[in-house]
Amino acid sequence: MSLLPITATLLASLSVHAGLEGPMTTQGLVPTTGEVRTAQALARPTFSGLSPLVTTWFEAGTTGVALELSQMGRTTRWRWVDPRAAEEAQQGSTQEQPAQDKKKKGDKAAKKDKSSSSSSSSGSSSGRNSRWGSNGRDGTPADPAPPAEAEAVPGAPGGAEPDSTSPPVIEPEEVAPTPDVIEEGGSDPIIEEPPAEDPPAVDPEPDPTPDPDPALPPAPAPEFSASFDSAGFASLHEISSGRGVITPNQMPLWKPDRNVPDDQSLVPTMMFTPKDNGFDIEYVFHNTTNEEKRVGDFQVGGIRFGRQVYTREFHFTGAERMLDHHNQNYYEGGDDYPAAYYSPVCVVREGNTVIGAALAYDVPNYKHNVKVRLESPGGLYSHSGRNWQFLFRANPEDRYSEEGNIKPGETRTYRLTVRALNLKPSDHENEWLRTLVPYRDFHRQIYGRVRYQRDDRPVWASEIAATSEIAPDNPMGWVLPQFRPDINGWGPWADKLRGVRDLGFRRILLICAGGVYKDNPVNNFPYQITSTWQQFPPMTDTLDELTGLPTELGIDLGFWWGRSAQVMRTWDTPDYEIMDVDNPEHVQCGMQEVDGVIAANATMLGLDTFAWMPVWDSYRWLEMMLERRPGMKFIAEPATNDIIHTLAGTYTYGLWETENGLEIIDGPPLMADFMHPGHEAWARVNGDAIRRAHGLAPLDDIPDELTRMYMRQVADRGWVPVVHDNPVLTTSINAVRTWETTIPADLQY
Repeated sequence: MSLLPITATLLASLSVHAGLEGPMTTQGLVPTTGEVRTAQALARPTFSGLSPLVTTWFEAGTTGVALELSQMGRTTRWRWVDPRAAEEAQQGSTQEQPAQDKKKKGDKAAKKDKSSSSSSSSGSSSGRNSRWGSNGRDGTPADPAPPAEAEAVPGAPGGAEPDSTSPPVIEPEEVAPTPDVIEEGGSDPIIEEPPAEDPPAVDPEPDPTPDPDPALPPAPAPEFSASFDSAGFASLHEISSGRGVITPNQMPLWKPDRNVPDDQSLVPTMMFTPKDNGFDIEYVFHNTTNEEKRVGDFQVGGIRFGRQVYTREFHFTGAERMLDHHNQNYYEGGDDYPAAYYSPVCVVREGNTVIGAALAYDVPNYKHNVKVRLESPGGLYSHSGRNWQFLFRANPEDRYSEEGNIKPGETRTYRLTVRALNLKPSDHENEWLRTLVPYRDFHRQIYGRVRYQRDDRPVWASEIAATSEIAPDNPMGWVLPQFRPDINGWGPWADKLRGVRDLGFRRILLICAGGVYKDNPVNNFPYQITSTWQQFPPMTDTLDELTGLPTELGIDLGFWWGRSAQVMRTWDTPDYEIMDVDNPEHVQCGMQEVDGVIAANATMLGLDTFAWMPVWDSYRWLEMMLERRPGMKFIAEPATNDIIHTLAGTYTYGLWETENGLEIIDGPPLMADFMHPGHEAWARVNGDAIRRAHGLAPLDDIPDELTRMYMRQVADRGWVPVVHDNPVLTTSINAVRTWETTIPADLQY
């Protein structure tokens, strides 16, 4: 299967831009390696989301076209030849074949024509997935299928006429009849996308999706039905009772950015598609102006739940909490994705009815956050009574990104998915996750699955330097005189790590391996990991004593990269710059430290304060480092999002002090379990907090059984325990594969 999904809709759009006489189809589309020769100057329209980006056209013609498609840094080339021309050529060649061969081919062609005719007359095909969905267990798209019946509407509030910023109307030839469309003010109707056609004639890999098991029970009948009215409002009703769980509250499905004049936001065209138990809304922005434009707010209002509802905390764990609007306007809570939330999702429950919503968009290319919040609006928007609504605010002011605006000539696609279900007593405790499956499928098509091998084993960590050790004769704060590597080399540390191995640990992490800052402690931990070693011959001359340990002891060695997203060019400096992956000097500085870690024979690298970089840059930087050292286990701090978690593990605190004593991390990493089974997440078992909670002095040894108890509690919640103390591991304390219990069985893939 191609990494780049190619749909009939995309090809029809490309046909219009290429000026072909008829639409390209998936039939006759094959991979190619032809040299790029640009045939015509185009605006390079962007088809994002699950559609690839068209980067270069070449060898365009009236009967065929070749194009280069790229997405998330992966590029493929495709050549399309008009199937009619190919069929004529094939018929000409078969005239010289023996009569028997001609008869066989004729029989096959007849069967194919019959099958094609049947498919065309029914207006549908396999239906295994939509162009935004996925059925492959490896997260790649299955065969294209036609969309459900859809309605198109301009994006202006109340269904107003689209302005000049709306995308061009695409009217491909010979497509199936379109459903009803909404016409406003005499403008041309916006046509629903045509049904997907046959898959490419040559597919690089077979589709691994197994056929449905005939022994499995049929899918349950839908419980909710969606509709869309001529005013541009969505509704969702329970089929059995007719109860409206979502009915219009007069809040439009899109509003301009409230921080700028309305004309600085780009009005989208919207496509509403009913789904089983919900609906999708696709927003297409096409900037035909000469100015950058804002994206605005995506909203679904009119959720007819009562004053008290339950929502979920999506920073990582997905824990449930109660909200109460007290019959007043409620605009509290929420947070930004990907800067803070793990995923751009929101869930609300009243009784046994739960509704989940998500905004699917191409973060690395669109380069902005989205604020996600459950609200209760008032005034005009309390139409038919106070209600709740989902808000997805693109490029919020508190984390505004100028790169996130829509550039002139750019086209973007966002998809808002809404699903509902009624929970049953026999359901899995996290059955509500089914409302977010459409988003998970989108995410896997874009980013794939985790690209590292999970390691459940605990980690022993130790600082090589600390500010408490700074003295006139020890300006870099090396810990303990006998362990100073600048004087004694790496031999003493090698002996210490042999003892750690005897405690039962097989993963060892060294922190502040380059020393600490004396004059600018605010910038600790230092950016320099290994580059300072060159100043001290004892460290460079004995490096082999450190690099030989992984092989000698059978351990994994790692380093913690302080301030990894803040480039500091000199030692002990007050200045830094946020890492810019487009700045060659920054890349060179970063790679110098990475190369030093590689030379030390390390296989783990912790990324301190990695969230200082915007995700669209940190994702690229991770890919660059992985290319430099394939197989390196990166661990990003603080707890990260579903994008970075595909390339790196994550780190947070596993316990902390409260007025009521020690608090253990709140449950398993549920959203990671759902989005990325096989993920890795670390949690520190803070020895200082344990000492204070149990009345021990700062330098007292913690009883082994006490440390092991807290390690076990963290590991049982699915987190890899990280300790800075020296407990003897009498038994393994490995992180539990929590997704095997936290996720419904049929979603554990």
